[in-house]
Amino acid sequence: MALLLVLLLQQACDINVDEYLQSIIPEPVTILGQDLRPFSLGHYLLLTRLDCAFVSENKEPLLGDLLLGLLVCGNTFEGAQELLRRGELGEDIKAWAENVGEFEADEKAKLFAEYINAALEMPKFWVKPSEGGNGQQAGAPWPQAMRVKLISEGGFSPSAVMNQPLGQTWWDYLTLNELKGALKINDDTTNELLRRHREAQEGIND
Repeated sequence: MALLLVLLLQQACDINVDEYLQSIIPEPVTILGQDLRPFSLGHYLLLTRLDCAFVSENKEPLLGDLLLGLLVCGNTFEGAQELLRRGELGEDIKAWAENVGEFEADEKAKLFAEYINAALEMPKFWVKPSEGGNGQQAGAPWPQAMRVKLISEGGFSPSAVMNQPLGQTWWDYLTLNELKGALKINDDTTNELLRRHREAQEGIND
């Protein structure tokens, strides 16, 4: 039986773990010659602070949003912050854009949107009911709740939280909550393993 479970786990992982691995180890992305770092929580916060349309539901991205996003996401959180501190971000964008040459803006904007949206996709999970039904929803914004949880309970450094792939951050945050019994990650790999195990058991009992 133990061998059967191992084989089932290997088969399930071969089929389903790709989605998990792609979220924590995303494919490299290069747009307009700019090598982008994996989209991180720090990138999200900076682009939100700069009112970039790619992280807003109510704005249509313009060329300036694309160039801003590429410049920010081509840097670490700390590196992008330094660009802001210098107060010359607009000049940096203009100087870089002049060296890019002609390009199809809509095509590049689509690629950049896909890069961000893939990182923002979180694992599926369900929240376990609290005892007595008195659970309260946190008032802090979700990036702050995530940051404090990972630093205080996960032992992460502030820089690691801001710079690691956002997909990894989602998994780390939700796993910490799952270990506390607050939620259950609806992992397709686990579901596939259980399904195959049930089918194997039915085959043995037939």
